[in-house]
Amino acid sequence: MFHDLKPRKITNAMRQALPFRQLPENNILIIADWHYRLRAEWGEIRSRLPSADIALLLGDIGYSDAKALTEAAPPDVPMLYILGNHNVWSEYRRIPRLQPLDRKVIEINGIRFGGISGSNRYSDSPKRVMRTEEEAAAIAGQLPACDILCTHTCAYSYQKKETHSLHHGYHCLDQYIRRCRPQYHLFGHLHESGRKRIGHTDCICTYVASMLNTKTDEWVPFLREMDG
Repeated sequence: MFHDLKPRKITNAMRQALPFRQLPENNILIIADWHYRLRAEWGEIRSRLPSADIALLLGDIGYSDAKALTEAAPPDVPMLYILGNHNVWSEYRRIPRLQPLDRKVIEINGIRFGGISGSNRYSDSPKRVMRTEEEAAAIAGQLPACDILCTHTCAYSYQKKETHSLHHGYHCLDQYIRRCRPQYHLFGHLHESGRKRIGHTDCICTYVASMLNTKTDEWVPFLREMDG
C-alpha cells in the first residue's frame, strides 16, 4: 500500500534566492514506473486524482494502467505523458485523452511543461523508448525553455552512475538545466523517490506516485511497499 512520507519543501530563504517567477498554484500528480503491477493500489490512487490540477505520466506505465488512469481522473484534469524505456513508441496512441509531451513545450494552467522521453540506450530493441546521449542531446538542444522539465530518466549529475548502468542519466539534461534553468525537473526511472538541487533547478524523482504544489513547493511522495 502507499504511505505518505513527511512533506518536503524548500525553505523561504532558498525560495527568495531563486531567479524564478512565482508559478500559478497547481497540485501536480506525478506517476512513474508502475511496471504493469500496481492494480491492488487503485483505491488509493483514485482517491488522489480529484485533488490534482494536472497529472503527469513519466514513463514505464503500461497501456491498461494508463487507460484506467484517464478513465478515473476527473474530466477537467489535463494529462500529459512522456514514455520510459519499458514502453514502446506507439503504446498510448489509442488513448486520446493523454497528451504527448516528448520534444514539446506545452503551457497548461499558466505553467510551461517541456518533455523528453526515454532513457539511455542499453539494448538494440527498435521498439523500446531509448535514446543515445547524442540523440537526446539533439532534442534537448532544440527544446525551448520551460518552467517544468519532464523526463523519464535523470540528469547525469543527479546520481553520477557509470555509463554501463541502466540508470545512467543524460549529460544533455545537465546542460539544458544550466542553460534554461527550469524551476523543476521531474522524472522517474530510478525506482526511488528523492529530491535535490542542480544549479537553480529543483530535481524531483518519483517512484510510483507523488504530489507537488507549485506555490508552496511542498512535495509529498507516496511509497509502495515492495514485494517481499
